[in-house]
Amino acid sequence: MSHPTPGTTPPAYASPADAHVALDPAAFDPLVDRLAVRLDGGVVTIELADPDRRNMMGLEMTAAWERLMAAIAADQEVRAVLLTGRGTAFTSGGDTAWIGADSHRSVAELRHRMLSYYRTWLAIRALPMPTVAVINGPAIGAGAALALACDLRLAGSAARMSLPFVRMGLHPGMLSTFLLTEVSGVAAARDLLLTGRMVDAEEMRGLGIVSRVVPDAEQAVTLASDDLAEGLAALREKRPPQFTGR
Repeated sequence: MSHPTPGTTPPAYASPADAHVALDPAAFDPLVDRLAVRLDGGVVTIELADPDRRNMMGLEMTAAWERLMAAIAADQEVRAVLLTGRGTAFTSGGDTAWIGADSHRSVAELRHRMLSYYRTWLAIRALPMPTVAVINGPAIGAGAALALACDLRLAGSAARMSLPFVRMGLHPGMLSTFLLTEVSGVAAARDLLLTGRMVDAEEMRGLGIVSRVVPDAEQAVTLASDDLAEGLAALREKRPPQFTGR
């Protein structure tokens, strides 16, 4: 669902009203783009697919993400987006190595590069259909912000979340101060952002970060269910869902 994002200008993803631009999942190669994309019945499932680096949001994945967000926004038949991670992590967040490597650059140059990165990933907030993060493992830093940027969040029992910017001497990035306050309120946001501590799945539910915690073995069923697709369609269309138990 589209959201206003303070301090950012959402990309102008638009297509002619009389044209249908189809999303092609085959255009995204997990070995190259670090994203795996499936499209089934109008539901797009995105897997952050760099498990050897715990699905780090690196350069290849970021470039592919920008293309993917534009393709999804332009496809008029997409009804919902599900986002999860491959392997044991949701995502370990951004590659912070380039910050130290580029320390010789000016503040203005670093700010421009960082804002470009943030805006690329936060483009998920500009999508016109419901988005759901299925947090299957650790969601760290920018990865936590990415999950918070989705409309809904579900957690597997192995899910964890931390925004450890304070421990790295960094200001909380990727709109995390706004997103965490929006989702969990001021007190919880201060706690998690000022301590950088890790919270598990059950605490995430208690803080309102996730709607539901499910056993890890049930996640694949949740992603594949017809009722989930119907529930998301009903949310978008502002009508009662017609569940069939499938």
